[in-house]
Amino acid sequence: MVVDLPLTQDCLVGTWEVAQQGGIGMGVGQICAQVMTQVPVPAMGSVEDSNGFGALGAGNYRGSAYLSTPNNLVLDTNFQVL
Repeated sequence: MVVDLPLTQDCLVGTWEVAQQGGIGMGVGQICAQVMTQVPVPAMGSVEDSNGFGALGAGNYRGSAYLSTPNNLVLDTNFQVL
């Protein structure tokens, strides 16, 4: 079984953001074409994208990926830099 993930742009993640707990965040946008795209995701499969923010100081952070989906799906994760 394959599920098609609908996107409003030709890239999976339109905007990235990382914010230190209690601090200022930084974001990175990508240049994406505004075209409807379907990304096939196999059953029990995954899709991935990545971005680098350079060196982060020690602390607790939240990373967010704003997907280019019609419903503006946001994926968040918390992580710690030691």
